[in-house]
Amino acid sequence: MPYPLSATLFQHRAGSGPSETWSYGEIEMAEEKGWIVTTSSERAIKDIASDLRNAGFSVGRVLEEVGSITGAAADETITRLRAIPGVVDVSPDRPIDIGPPDSGDTW
Repeated sequence: MPYPLSATLFQHRAGSGPSETWSYGEIEMAEEKGWIVTTSSERAIKDIASDLRNAGFSVGRVLEEVGSITGAAADETITRLRAIPGVVDVSPDRPIDIGPPDSGDTW
């Protein structure tokens, strides 16, 4: 699931007092995608989640029982995330459809 981001920047152009003018423009920021981070037991998962946040990962859910953290980040962030102590893997979060109940087709 992509998360497009944009920001509006304000910039003072020229003048002072009543003749002062301001301009603004919108810039596009990197698109964030969903990711699943697999962790090891060498560190507390809450500490790993904190480090992920500090590295630019938007933490969604911390799944302590299975050692995983879900969230979103731009592609450019992934190399930094993989270098965090306790992170075993960072994989794209893809939707899974197991079909309707009583269906013979599960994938």
